Amino acid sequence: MKRVSFAVFTAVFMLALVPAFGQWVETRITGDGASPYTPKIWGDAVYWTDARNYQTGYVDIRKWTPSGGEAIIRQLPWEWGNDIEAIYQDRLVLMRGVSSSNWDLYAYDLATGVEIPITTAGGKQQNADIYEGTVVWEDHRGTYSQIYMWDEAGGERAVSPSTTNQTVPKIWGDRVVWDERTGDTPETYTSQVYSWTPSEGTQLVGYGFNPAIYDDRVVGWTPAKTDPYPPYLYQPGTLWEWTPGGGKVTLAEHESTNPGNNTDMWGDLIAWGSTNVGAWDPTNGFTRVPQGTGFSCGFPSVYDNQVAWVGNSNIYLSTLVPEPGSLLAFGSLAGGLGLAAWRRRC
Repeated sequence: MKRVSFAVFTAVFMLALVPAFGQWVETRITGDGASPYTPKIWGDAVYWTDARNYQTGYVDIRKWTPSGGEAIIRQLPWEWGNDIEAIYQDRLVLMRGVSSSNWDLYAYDLATGVEIPITTAGGKQQNADIYEGTVVWEDHRGTYSQIYMWDEAGGERAVSPSTTNQTVPKIWGDRVVWDERTGDTPETYTSQVYSWTPSEGTQLVGYGFNPAIYDDRVVGWTPAKTDPYPPYLYQPGTLWEWTPGGGKVTLAEHESTNPGNNTDMWGDLIAWGSTNVGAWDPTNGFTRVPQGTGFSCGFPSVYDNQVAWVGNSNIYLSTLVPEPGSLLAFGSLAGGLGLAAWRRRC
C-alpha cells in the first residue's frame, strides 16, 4: 500500500480552506399567462399575488413548491390593490383595499384558513412586515405616516410617534427599524434609519433609507451624494450594517443602479431592487441575481440562500450555490479521498 505523503495531504487540506465562491441558479416558477407581483418566500415555498384571472373579479394568492408546483390557495376581490405584504412561517399578512385611499391589513393563517383583522383604520396601511405574531406597518391615518405595531395581546399602537414621515418598517424579535424622511426639496431632504425596542427605546442608527433586519443586524444604504433627494437616491453609495454591540460599520461600496429599494435579507445574504435585482454577501461581494437581460425585475424576497423576484411578468427563484472550478482526487487506504478546488467566477 502506498502512503499519502505529508506534502500531498497538506496541499489538499489547504484547498479545503479556499472559499467556495458562488453563482446564481435561476428557475422560472410561474406558468404561461401569469401576472404576478410581490413574491414572498419561506422555506421551500414561494407565495405571490397573481392577477391573471382578474376578469372573474378576483386576484389569486398562489403558492409554489418544488414538489407540488403551482396552486391557488386563496382568492381576493379584484379591487384597490389587494396584495401579500409579508410572511412568517405559516402566517401571511394581506392588504385589503376598501377604496383607492383606504387599505386595511389582515393576518391569514395558512394552516387553518382563518383570517383576522390587524387594522381597519382610515387611510392607507401598507409596507407591512411580520415576526412571529407581531406585525408592523406604515400607517397613513394622520398628517404624517407613522410606524404602527400589532399583536393579539396588545392590539394596535404607534411605535415611536414623530412629526416626520416614517416609512418601510421591518421587524425581527422585538426590534423594529424604519426610515424617517424629512424635507420636500433637494436642499432639505434627508433620510435617517431608526431602531426601536421596548428596552432601548428609539435611537438613530445611520443615515440612509429602506433598512432590513435579521436577528440584531440592521443594514441600510447611504447614497454617495450628500443630497439623497430623487433622482440621487439611485446613485452609488455605501452599504452599511449596525448592531447594538458593534455600532455602525461599512460593508461595501455598492455599484447598483437602484440601491436599497425593497431591501430584504436573511443571514449574510442581502438583496434589493425594483428595476434590477442585486445581492451582496461577504464571500461574493455584489452580484447580479437575474441571469437574463433585457427586462425590468425587482421586489426580492430572501430566505436562506434563495431569492424570489419578479421579472418579465413571471416569478423567478434564484439560488446561490458554490461553483466548482476543478476536482483534485487521489487514492488512499479507504479507497480515495476527493476534494473540490474552488475558484472565483469570472
